[in-house]
Amino acid sequence: MAEDKDKKGMIVFTKFSPYTVVDTKIENYKGEEYETPRTVSLCRCGHSKNKPFCDGTHARGVEFNNEREEEKTRGIKGYNGEKIVVYFDKYICKHAAKCVKGYPEVFNPDKIPWIEMKNATDIEKLIKVIKSCPSGALSYQLEGGERETIYHDVEKITIEKNGSINITGGVKVIDDNSSEEILDSKEHYSLCRCGHSKHKPFCDGTHKHINFNDEE
Repeated sequence: MAEDKDKKGMIVFTKFSPYTVVDTKIENYKGEEYETPRTVSLCRCGHSKNKPFCDGTHARGVEFNNEREEEKTRGIKGYNGEKIVVYFDKYICKHAAKCVKGYPEVFNPDKIPWIEMKNATDIEKLIKVIKSCPSGALSYQLEGGERETIYHDVEKITIEKNGSINITGGVKVIDDNSSEEILDSKEHYSLCRCGHSKHKPFCDGTHKHINFNDEE
């Protein structure tokens, strides 16, 4: 799809429909762009035989729970460090573990608190790791500055291998459940495509536990 800087992409859907993508480049996990029309539907029930695209299987009686479960602990928590605060939004975290792998001295889910700011001695590295979070669950604020939640300029959808749909560049989410209001960063986020996330339409990492496979 040719890029047009005047266009603003969007993803439109209802509780019972696939993701309808409008004017947005779609790539696979290798960075290869799919040749698509301006409007195309992506599967979100997890049962399409033509993944990542919808083939209408959701309308043929497959099991698909489209409801979003609430979470009592929803909210953004700040972790104070020297000259920087790291914020974490648990509800939209997809457990990609890029933070854990990228800076394990700071991010360790086996410890309490799981973000240990006294170990964040390299602020440049910390910010780079935060910006690698695909779901938008992590953000930061430097001393004397404002909280940073926007990290990407290019509107793009990336289909993760056996995983989520990762969006960058501010592609709008339009649905019948006010889902965009949940997002801390509306610039980048991850959508569920296995059909089993409890935080639909956003990915919560369930695809890893059910062994979701693009080939099935």
